Amino acid sequence: MPYPNNELNYSVFFPSLNTGYCGGTTGYTFKTTNGGFNWIQQVVPSNGFRRDFNFINDSLGWSVGGGGQIYITTNGGTYVGVEPISNEIPQDFKLGQNYPNPFNTETIIEFAVTERTYYRLEIFDVLGKKVDEIMNKFLNVGEYKISYNAGMLSSGTYFYKLSSTELQQTRKFILIK
Repeated sequence: MPYPNNELNYSVFFPSLNTGYCGGTTGYTFKTTNGGFNWIQQVVPSNGFRRDFNFINDSLGWSVGGGGQIYITTNGGTYVGVEPISNEIPQDFKLGQNYPNPFNTETIIEFAVTERTYYRLEIFDVLGKKVDEIMNKFLNVGEYKISYNAGMLSSGTYFYKLSSTELQQTRKFILIK
């Protein structure tokens, strides 16, 4: 198997016969859909040593690495990292307006959660069809930010919704490519 991008890769995981992921020293993540003959560099929020990968299927998986980084992908290619930005207890559940807005490919979404539970951050088109799931995970009380790469979406208006079993808020963003 050729090394993608001449990187020293220390971890590889194939959830199926043809689809696989690998990474290593420089923090890049690569994906193959043809059994390892060709590798494509993936979009990852920040580079850091990639220690391990684990996937449930071709689309849902996790990458862990240096500095305590844990990333999840729900579409088999765009990795999302949830970064705490404050350890203070927020007074209200709040979904902030993304910035920049409008944006070209990448934007930041900040939010505050007041309950220790599972949260989901989803993207919907103007017809209400879910087009992406950025996050679906257990969070502690606090303030967070996510860098979202919308490279797979077409230009247009979208809505992003943060929800738990009890609460939800929705905001609008505009993607211009």
